[in-house]
Amino acid sequence: MKDYLGKMVRQKRPKDKDGNNRDTAKVTIVKNGIRHTYSLGRYGSKEADQAYKKLAAQFYSDSLSFDQDKMKIAHLLADYLQHTPLKKGTPKTYRIKKVIRLCIEVIGEDTCSSFSFASLAIIKERILEDCKANNLTQTYANQLLSAAKSIFTYGVLKGWLDGKVLPVIKAYPMITGTLKPLKKREAVSDDVVETTLKYMKQPYVDIIRLIRSACLRPCELLRIRKSDIEVKDGCWVVRVKSKTERYGYSRIIVFNQKEQEILKNRIKEDSELLFCTNRKTPVKELNLIQNIKKAIQRANRNGENIPRWTAYQLRHAAFTENAEKYGVEIASKIAGHANLNMARIYDHSTESILIKLAQEARTHD
Repeated sequence: MKDYLGKMVRQKRPKDKDGNNRDTAKVTIVKNGIRHTYSLGRYGSKEADQAYKKLAAQFYSDSLSFDQDKMKIAHLLADYLQHTPLKKGTPKTYRIKKVIRLCIEVIGEDTCSSFSFASLAIIKERILEDCKANNLTQTYANQLLSAAKSIFTYGVLKGWLDGKVLPVIKAYPMITGTLKPLKKREAVSDDVVETTLKYMKQPYVDIIRLIRSACLRPCELLRIRKSDIEVKDGCWVVRVKSKTERYGYSRIIVFNQKEQEILKNRIKEDSELLFCTNRKTPVKELNLIQNIKKAIQRANRNGENIPRWTAYQLRHAAFTENAEKYGVEIASKIAGHANLNMARIYDHSTESILIKLAQEARTHD
């Protein structure tokens, strides 16, 4: 597989025996197990850049000229991994790699020309088996199936699969009613959060307080830059990119006076960033996840007995509080939900509202 796909490195300045840089740029191409090294000209020159682009174009065009009757699905999956940028350690990357492993198990030895509706059915059954064995949700199973459909769509666009199967891939039905539904999300108590914050440092303390107060998704908060903030009627307003944009909804966040005070401490004249690490790089969601996990571990080592919780549970706590004060519809707008159906994962908030109303009714009686 690797021999067929080959490898092409970027143009680079090689070194002589003494370790000194040479002026001539070179590039190495490995194809069919044979290694070829080309001299491109003076390193950094336009001529070297043009020669590199010409070689790259030839290399990738040759990679697509193959016989579908001989090429296997496993080759397509390897090509997808090689040419698709994946962020290390993200849930999406994990799902894609898991799907590729499952596909190799069941149809990896099939040829590209034999791919059909039946191939998708086999993959779907394998995903169902894996999810049932690991007690995973229907939502997660559909995420795996969507990843598989994306991979084979890539195969059509790159010429590995016949274009006739593209409508089949797009129209293939998702998984329904065979696995357990999405787990109801639980809020984390403020006492647990405050205890954990004792073992955390900035900027993560401010990030957690803002997520809890403003009912934010962690990714929404971490994307905010200084220039995104507008002042309107004494409030700070931010329009952010959100996952609900694809449904035609815009996400607007309004920070109250308490939240503004937290943000003021994060604003610096010489930087657009509000939240950055010690290395002056933007805080990523993965950094936040790791810091919460380590803080809980430190707390438990000191005898605090803190349960595991995530940044999204802060958002659930804020939603529950807003639902009790203003009702589910207003709380959904504050949370930036595309529709009220999302409120079904917060059933405990509805229950608490009904209990509160019943208690108030008794006091009036």
